[in-house]
Amino acid sequence: DGGTDGGTDGGTTGTTPIVIFNNAANPQWVAWDCCGGTTPPVITDSDAAYGEVTFFEVTAATVNGFSSREGVATDPQPVDVNAWMVEGVISFDIKLLEAGETPADDWKFKIESNGGPDNGGEFVELSLDSLPELNVWKNYQFNLSDLSNNGLDLTSIDLIMVFPAWGTGIGAEYVIDNVTISPNSDGTDGGTDGGTTGDIVSIFSDDYTDISVNEWGPNWGDSSARITDGELEGSPAKVINIEAGQVFAGIDFSSAAFDATSFTTFHMQYKVDPLLAGQVVNIKLSNHAGGSGETGAIQYTSIPSSTDVVTLAISLDDFTDASGSGDLSRDAIAQIVISAARADNDQPVDIYLDNIYFSKE
Repeated sequence: DGGTDGGTDGGTTGTTPIVIFNNAANPQWVAWDCCGGTTPPVITDSDAAYGEVTFFEVTAATVNGFSSREGVATDPQPVDVNAWMVEGVISFDIKLLEAGETPADDWKFKIESNGGPDNGGEFVELSLDSLPELNVWKNYQFNLSDLSNNGLDLTSIDLIMVFPAWGTGIGAEYVIDNVTISPNSDGTDGGTDGGTTGDIVSIFSDDYTDISVNEWGPNWGDSSARITDGELEGSPAKVINIEAGQVFAGIDFSSAAFDATSFTTFHMQYKVDPLLAGQVVNIKLSNHAGGSGETGAIQYTSIPSSTDVVTLAISLDDFTDASGSGDLSRDAIAQIVISAARADNDQPVDIYLDNIYFSKE
């Protein structure tokens, strides 16, 4: 149906997400190239989970996106999502096909209302928190509250754009799918929002499309460790480099927090090197209900017996309260914290991670 249902009648009258583009051209929101002279087509992606996607290319200094304005859209229908301002989000998936001769080091998300600044309207332009990657689908999500606070009028959104910063990335080619405005962060459809296939949400795995991770190993104080890229059994991996005095590392994907209530199993492979006396690996899932920081957390502890790879498939019901509040909710999982306590915390250890995902099996 091209995403033309779902409330794209100019106003939000319920909780059904508004689909700008998903799997077919939408006459109310037409793919648009400002200044490069192209007409962005709908093509079939190589990943069957995505199907039909919109193809954009950067042939000159330009901006690309989806327009619901007169003269562009066949049936223009600017949307009013002001009722969703508190918890609503706009999200999309993007995959880079060609980076261009000089790859852009800054990609923009820009959204306009009431005709934009050229017509007395409003706009907000932000940099993506991480760059699109070659041949990898990535999900990005922006809070409507932040857009409103930056001056956007949520009652008449009529242009949504994603592009390399003006004048950069010439020759770049990319595809976009699942452009959706939702009443809350888990209101996207069918799990096609950046890594989920309905039954899977992947944080890091070659087998699935990963959700967007804000930061691997953020600096959360002296006890926190950094996470770098590495290899585990011939496959790309993440490595927690735990130095003397450090005991944990975080994986922050709060911009893509998701509802894990219906999921049953947490999967992860890990390997410690070296195996130290008293070594344990604790996994904490941090819940951020309402998007306002940790409101609860659940945990599970694994005890390695060697430096061999450990493959975990843990029932989420086996996780226990980690916050002391008794709250076992997992309706807004936003971070994973991996701790590596050992008898002597001044001894360094590396923990290799791979295949981190949630499933419904």
